[in-house]
Amino acid sequence: NLETTYTISIDAMEGVLKQQNVYLEDRQLNVIHDLKTAGYVFSSPVGEFNDRFVLRFTNATLSNGDWEAVANSVLIYADKGINVASSSEQIKAVTVYDVSGRVIAEKKNISEKTTVLSNVRPVQNTLIVKVTLENGRVITKKVIY
Repeated sequence: NLETTYTISIDAMEGVLKQQNVYLEDRQLNVIHDLKTAGYVFSSPVGEFNDRFVLRFTNATLSNGDWEAVANSVLIYADKGINVASSSEQIKAVTVYDVSGRVIAEKKNISEKTTVLSNVRPVQNTLIVKVTLENGRVITKKVIY
């Protein structure tokens, strides 16, 4: 049961991510680290920890209850496009990234509680969907499409 030291870092950024802040939240240590300034170094014992890290595009600190309530109010699912629904706040914009961080679809000035990005081709891979709500909060979730 030896601990090993790891580093999570960004090798290169393309497209819109060049201007985007990118943070890594370590839920175990309750740390939010700016990945654009330096890699995040941490130690971990042997094992699988699927919910330790969250990739974020804002460092705004919310209490866990607030953050989870906002995140849970946004539903994202794939069905003939990327469907986004918010039960609490109107959606301002949605951006879809591939796993390399490249923007593959974007929709702005939505001002609705639901929207569909129908111009996304199925890639049978993980996509990252960034939803910006009218109140400025940003929710980022993964979807396989």
